[in-house]
Amino acid sequence: MKANKLYILILPILLIGLTACTGKTSVVLQDTSCSAPCWHNIEAGKTNIDQAINLLNQVPELEPGSIRRGKNYQTMIEGISAGFLNSKELSLQIFFIDEKATAMRFSYEEDISLSDAIKKFGEPKYVFTNALKGDPAVYLTTKFYYPDQGVCLLHQNRGFILRIPETYRINRTTNITNIYYVDPALQNGQIEYGCFTGGNENDLNLRKQDWKGYSNYSIP
Repeated sequence: MKANKLYILILPILLIGLTACTGKTSVVLQDTSCSAPCWHNIEAGKTNIDQAINLLNQVPELEPGSIRRGKNYQTMIEGISAGFLNSKELSLQIFFIDEKATAMRFSYEEDISLSDAIKKFGEPKYVFTNALKGDPAVYLTTKFYYPDQGVCLLHQNRGFILRIPETYRINRTTNITNIYYVDPALQNGQIEYGCFTGGNENDLNLRKQDWKGYSNYSIP
C-alpha cells in the first residue's frame, strides 16, 4: 500500500519534469553570439545579404530548406525569410537597404513573456499603447521600445475586450508576439521597417510614455 502511494506521488513529479524538459525555448533570447540589434552575427546596419545567408545556413534551429531570398512585390525591398524548428520562434524576416541588413523581425509561434525579454534586453525606455474598436472586440497592442539598442517588442492582447479601457495593465507575464531589430543609426527606422510601420513621428510622440515598471499605462 505504501509503495502504491509513493508511486502515485512520484508519477506527477516525473511528468512535470518531462514536460519541462521538452518545452521549446527562444533562440533569440538565448543567443549570446552578439548584442542586439545583432543575431547570430547578423548585424543590422552592417551585414550584407550574402553574408547573412551564409550565417543563417549555420543556425541549427532554422528549418532545413526554409531560407528564401527575394523582393517584396510592393516595396521592392530585398529580403530573406526563414522558418524555425523546435523553438518558440515561428519565422524570421530580414530586410536589406543599400545592400546592408536594415531590420529583422522575429515572429513567435509560442509567446514569450515580457519578464524574459527584459532579462535579455534590460528595461525598455518607452511604452506605446494603442487600441482600436473592432466589431465586436477591441484590438489592443503595446510596444516596448529600446531606441539606443534598435529593439522593439510587440504585445498583442489575447483577451476579449468590448470597450476601449482608459488604462492597460502591464505585468511580468505580458506576452510578446514579435521582436524587431532595426539599425538604430537609421532615422525613423522603426517607423519605416519596424514595429511602428504605418505610423508617423507626431502620433508616436503623443502616445509615448516613459517606462515605469510593471504598472498601469494610459491608452491615449
